[in-house]
Amino acid sequence: MTGYPPPQRFLPPAQGLAEGAYERPSGDSISLGQVFGVMRRRYKLILLMALLGIGAGAYLAIRTPASYRAVSTIRFAGERREITGEIGNETPDVQSSSRTMDPILSLAQGVKSYRVLGEVVDSLGLQLGSATPDFGLGKLEKVWVDTLAAADTFPVTFYQNGVKAKLKNREARARYGEVLNLGVVRFAVPAVPDVASADLVVIPRQMAQDKLYTGILVTPRPGTDVIDVAYLSANPKLAQRVVNTTVSVFKQLSILNAKEKSTRRREFLESQLKQTDSMLVRAQTELAAFRSRRQMASTEDALKQQQTDMMTLDERRAELEADRTTFNTLMGQLKKGGEANESAAFRSLASSPALAENPAVSGYFHQLELSEFKLDSMTTGPWRAAETNPDLIQLKSSIASTKAQLRQAIQSHVSTIDARISALRGLSAQTGSKLGALPAMAEEEARLASRVQSLTTSADEVRRDYQKARMAEEVEAGDVDIVDLAGTPYAAI
Repeated sequence: MTGYPPPQRFLPPAQGLAEGAYERPSGDSISLGQVFGVMRRRYKLILLMALLGIGAGAYLAIRTPASYRAVSTIRFAGERREITGEIGNETPDVQSSSRTMDPILSLAQGVKSYRVLGEVVDSLGLQLGSATPDFGLGKLEKVWVDTLAAADTFPVTFYQNGVKAKLKNREARARYGEVLNLGVVRFAVPAVPDVASADLVVIPRQMAQDKLYTGILVTPRPGTDVIDVAYLSANPKLAQRVVNTTVSVFKQLSILNAKEKSTRRREFLESQLKQTDSMLVRAQTELAAFRSRRQMASTEDALKQQQTDMMTLDERRAELEADRTTFNTLMGQLKKGGEANESAAFRSLASSPALAENPAVSGYFHQLELSEFKLDSMTTGPWRAAETNPDLIQLKSSIASTKAQLRQAIQSHVSTIDARISALRGLSAQTGSKLGALPAMAEEEARLASRVQSLTTSADEVRRDYQKARMAEEVEAGDVDIVDLAGTPYAAI
């Protein structure tokens, strides 16, 4: 043999498919004909599998206990809000929360809250279960389980005259209808059951709540404020008790929660009211002490009174200065001498308003007028007296004496006016100094009075809210109303 490779072999050229010949479809698709072909070849196996499935389903249907559905109905009634109005209403503003909160859905979530479910578990003893299929919890009464009980299983034996059970190291016996006490578990068997013994199971409270959470169905009715609360159970009476207890507990807890909120609000407002009243009393005391130190009822009134007094003093001083000018003019004319000057001065004195203010000047002036009238009577007319007449001489002497006394009285009156003007100037200066201090005092008083007014308003508002909180605390109503309680289901679903 040589090392040469074998000669190449050439295949004959492919021939085209004959017309009408079968062409296999491209890809991995399977035609309907192929499926029927497989079924014809494997019909025995397919029939066997169908019979096995039907048999298994029938067996499970027979062995599975019937389920009963109990339904209670509640609604968001807002009864408490109707009674209390805006008192203690802590619901957020509808316009601001409408995009994020649906009160009906919130209510539905509240029904399945673990606080509600825990109360239902405790009241119905749902921590206790049965591991024996022929002995259900519907045959037990007055069930109570300690909330701290751990998971455990214990046997119960039924005799003709009573029941015996043993849990851990504790064994107990009881007659039918009486409570059998095992410490963390208590229950009663009302009548002799159909089995001789049963195994009961204690589960933790959290596990019982979880089982109840999955079993409770809460369904809001669209377009209404009504919510259906349902529960499925193999025991129709247990289904009824669970759903009715759930809605009742939820209603009571909603009332309790509202009362607790009102109580917290009342306690908070009570502390705020005490604090506000204490601050108000302190502010009123400071204002009263300020006015007592200043010896005035109100700085504003004192300011007005000082301003009035200042104007009065200025007016009186102006009047006195005018009188002094008048009397100085008279004194100047009298000092000039001469009958004409004296007559003009006395006529001016007669028309002066200040004449009536000084009795001495007024008296001398009237006495001078009478004497001059007598002199005129004696020196005029056909029966006038001679110049040597003693009466005439005496009358002229009296007139001269009266004029001298009148000049002296006018001088004394001018001195008195000067003294009064000086005193008024002192009073004006003193009043002006007080008046200058009053604005600062008025500002301080206004600050104290404003604080008193503000605290009074705050105290009134807090007191009004406190009274409303006390009223809300006494309202025994909630915003949940039970429309229908579930009856005992009469047919399985």
